[in-house]
Amino acid sequence: MLVIYYFGKKNMKEYTFKRFKITINDNDNCSVSFSPLEDDGEAFNPGRRKIYIVSYGKKILYVGETKRSIKARLRNSKKYGHKFFDKNINRHRKLILSVAVFENNYDDNKEFIEAIEAEIVYLVRTKLNCWPTFQNEIHFNNVNANDARKKAKYIYEDLKFAITH
Repeated sequence: MLVIYYFGKKNMKEYTFKRFKITINDNDNCSVSFSPLEDDGEAFNPGRRKIYIVSYGKKILYVGETKRSIKARLRNSKKYGHKFFDKNINRHRKLILSVAVFENNYDDNKEFIEAIEAEIVYLVRTKLNCWPTFQNEIHFNNVNANDARKKAKYIYEDLKFAITH
């Protein structure tokens, strides 16, 4: 089931938060099944900047950034080194994918979205006392650092709410 959350401070949010149940299929290419399989959501729109968070229960596994369709991004997970796909180190095959899809005025602002991504990873580290389990890189960027921290806090709060419900 797809759940859409609209949270964040008025006029400050500038993103839509969506959640999907995903299943990792242990075939040759480690394909991913989304529930539901609807391609009309903004997360499936190539060209939109997105931050995606993979979790299992209350455990954050990975935080990433992409402009590609989220389906295309996860389809190439071996190429991008997503360790949460590897059944030898992650036995959980049913995960939650949370996606913050930013408004179109951020489509060409990769550095700012990377700054938000880094701030979310840092929040996970400080709030949960551990890095995301399978995080193997962070794109540090100080573009609009104060705004990046604010937006990261909103996304983290949405994520925190989403993983407890």
